[in-house]
Amino acid sequence: MPDIRDLAERLWNGELSTAELHPVAWRQPEGQEIADGVLFYKGIASANTIDTGDGLVMLDTGAVNDTRPLYGEVRRWRPEAPLRAAVFSHHHVDHIFGVGPFEQEAAERRWPRPLVYGHELLEWHFARYQRTLGWNTAINRRQFAIDAPHFRWPEQYRLPDVTYSRQLTFRTGELTFELHHTRGETEDATWTWVPERKLLAPGDLFIWAVPNAGNPQKVQRYCSEWAAGLREMAALGAELLLPGHGLPIFGAERIRQALLDTAELLESIEA
Repeated sequence: MPDIRDLAERLWNGELSTAELHPVAWRQPEGQEIADGVLFYKGIASANTIDTGDGLVMLDTGAVNDTRPLYGEVRRWRPEAPLRAAVFSHHHVDHIFGVGPFEQEAAERRWPRPLVYGHELLEWHFARYQRTLGWNTAINRRQFAIDAPHFRWPEQYRLPDVTYSRQLTFRTGELTFELHHTRGETEDATWTWVPERKLLAPGDLFIWAVPNAGNPQKVQRYCSEWAAGLREMAALGAELLLPGHGLPIFGAERIRQALLDTAELLESIEA
């Protein structure tokens, strides 16, 4: 299994390209502890698990095909720590399907059911998906060249237990999780800051690629608000960034540069 820190270093230095480590197509379905108490898993999107000292918190939970592998990797890493909570960074289906096995486990072991946190618009978007199953099946077949006759857009979704509008903070074990809303690729985007670890999880507000601010397949996104959110994140001094897609970024200066360069690009679209 390749070392994630080494790959991240080589990618940042230009020794590898995002064509070789595509932020969506490249997968690393074997979990790896990339910092003390932080398990990184890369399916279509990244799914990250934090050991709080009193149970686990997941920051995004993967796609349907990640559900069982992700559970297995978390249990290999921390066999007895219950999942206390999960944060959905937004409603896209590559980020939201990993909670089920942990809920089943909690029921079997008589642990408290994990709580799911997300923005207040998550439920509306899940309902929209259910109303437009045929349309979403068709446009995603076309955009992602899915040549599978059985492919159909998902019908069932895990709704959040706790929602918020602008900001929400919860604490688990030794760690604080600060949730912030910024409209970007979606209008229900959440980015998470864990101050004790200087850990930032921006979801798809940063994806190691040109921001998907709109394309002929999908709607126009929110460039100026997106850029403002990235600038707010850049001011925090994060030392570990866990992007929605692609490899982590290590080090405060690199993280600041990545966020500000992306903000500047987004601002240029509206200039």
